[in-house]
Amino acid sequence: MFEIMTSMERRWLFVENNGCPGGYEEQMLRHNRPDGLLPMEIFVWGGKKQYRYEVTGCKNLTEIMAGKKVTGEMMQALFSEMFSCVMKGKRYLLLEDNYCIAPESIFFRESDQKLFLCYVPGFQKPLLQQMQRLSEWILEHLDVQDSQAVYQGYAMHMLCREGKTSFQELLNLFVTAAPPPPTVVQNPPAPYEIAECAKIRPQEEGVAKKKTGAGRAFGRRLLEGLLLLVVAGILVYMLP
Repeated sequence: MFEIMTSMERRWLFVENNGCPGGYEEQMLRHNRPDGLLPMEIFVWGGKKQYRYEVTGCKNLTEIMAGKKVTGEMMQALFSEMFSCVMKGKRYLLLEDNYCIAPESIFFRESDQKLFLCYVPGFQKPLLQQMQRLSEWILEHLDVQDSQAVYQGYAMHMLCREGKTSFQELLNLFVTAAPPPPTVVQNPPAPYEIAECAKIRPQEEGVAKKKTGAGRAFGRRLLEGLLLLVVAGILVYMLP
């Protein structure tokens, strides 16, 4: 379906039309360029209509990730920009299922790493099915040492595979931070030590009660003595 050709130092991505009518989208994309979409032209070759997208100075996801692993930071940037692009396209009445979401059709400009998607009028491939295939590709290239990448990669794959998710739920997965890794306690106390610390022996409890009772009795006697001294002083002052 995809074919990349280079001519006169310019690079092009060709996508077959497969006889689908372009309609409004085709005309709109010929005269407008929504942010984040590859510029599209209609190209006829051998009597067949094709869509041609200029990708000069860009590399697709497959080319960029050659010999590399997908980290959590990469996934966060990839899907945040991709979802942002799809949301912006709604202003132009572009349909989610006409975005071509595949490693070969997701491009990044080499100068600033800006993401560009390929929109194919009449494509009509359910976006969630495309996301599932993309998640399978990501799992094959996942950095298993990165906890955020593992969490988001498998969570996305499970949501898409169940087929009961929505575009908004996938969006929430990548705008919500991944849960922090569990804290490892160094040299935790043995279970019997915890039990001994929490246990109150009857003998110790009795001693504690006796000490508390004795302290309270001493305090009462001291207070009574002070009151007697005050009363005696008042009486002496009142005598002629």
